[in-house]
Amino acid sequence: MANPPASKATRRTQQPASKQITSSAAKQTSANLKSAPKRKAGDENAPVDDTTASPTAENSKRRKEALANTNPRSGEGGPDRGDDGDVAIADQYAAMKAALEKAERRNRELQQQLNEAAPTRDHEETDLMEKPKGSGWNIQIAMGLRGKGTNRDKYKAIQLPVFDSKRAIRDLALNAGIEWEVSWRDVPSSKKAMLYDVCRERHPYLARFKNDWATEAIVKQYLGNKRQRAYDMGWLEPPEKYAYLKVNASKRNSTSSRKSKALVDASSTRKPRRKTSQTKSKRRPVNDEDEPLRFPSSSESGSGDNEGNEDSDAGDDEDAGR
Repeated sequence: MANPPASKATRRTQQPASKQITSSAAKQTSANLKSAPKRKAGDENAPVDDTTASPTAENSKRRKEALANTNPRSGEGGPDRGDDGDVAIADQYAAMKAALEKAERRNRELQQQLNEAAPTRDHEETDLMEKPKGSGWNIQIAMGLRGKGTNRDKYKAIQLPVFDSKRAIRDLALNAGIEWEVSWRDVPSSKKAMLYDVCRERHPYLARFKNDWATEAIVKQYLGNKRQRAYDMGWLEPPEKYAYLKVNASKRNSTSSRKSKALVDASSTRKPRRKTSQTKSKRRPVNDEDEPLRFPSSSESGSGDNEGNEDSDAGDDEDAGR
């Protein structure tokens, strides 16, 4: 028995699945095109609905978002890299702010030390003090700190660790790595410059001396005394150029003083006195011719006559006896 002819609905259901999907996609596309807003011709900058955007447009949008979230410091992209970049920038800003506050605090401390220094007369800028000439000058007096009281305390605070051991020049010289076993001329210039800078910072009063001659004089005095003490105690061997001093000391008599020895040496080397000339010794004193004459008085003349008579009588008696 022959089958009856199929209707349209039956034929539609009996079509292959691929044809059914193709037809449904075509209908959906046509429906979307009808519902999409129409753009004017030539308007390329008109916004496009995201619902109808193509996969290519979505990919480009995602790429732009990824580039926007890329960390410029690390160079790595990704949506999660933005937070790390913000944290790094915040840390850097905090470190810079802390360094700035530290520098400002240090500046205030230095300004306070400068204000505490001895003010200049009539608030005028004073010229740098020159180094005294010669070698027989006193450091304290040359620095303008003569006398006792405040001046002496200020000088001792610079020289000795009286109030603060970290500010005394003696400790600063040793902390700067200056070797006290060698002479001052053998110390490197870099260490001297570093010491001068630190001393001016700790003691603003030392900044008024030209070429830091006051600082140099105090340090040289301290190192020289320390070296001499080591020579005397035998802890340090003196240089060869000072060997003659040791020889002279060995020849010196320790029982007598240097003054008495000097007198003996002077008497032995004293030249003999010159003899007086014979002509000078033969000279005799001459009486003055202008000396007034003295005449005897009458009483003196009478007594003289009697004495003459007695002599004459004595003479007559002698003649009679003969």
